[in-house]
Amino acid sequence: MARDHPGSRVLVQENAGHGSLFSPGRCREGYIRKYFATGELPPEGLVCQPDCQPFQDCPRMREVEGARAMMADEEAAEVWGWRAPRAII
Repeated sequence: MARDHPGSRVLVQENAGHGSLFSPGRCREGYIRKYFATGELPPEGLVCQPDCQPFQDCPRMREVEGARAMMADEEAAEVWGWRAPRAII
């Protein structure tokens, strides 16, 4: 795909299964953040490893899910002017 779009890159995360969007990976997430902040592309041919493997405990997944929930709450507050109550766990 990148070959058809000069100046672009493909960032791969070596995950089990068919998608990496919901599998945490600091390597992948770091390059995505860097791209949006600075426009810098990852090195060509880079392959990131996931932080977790299927069917294993993954503290990083709980971290990511908590962050996503807080971002969704912040977006709702911005768009709708209200905040969802926080659950106590």
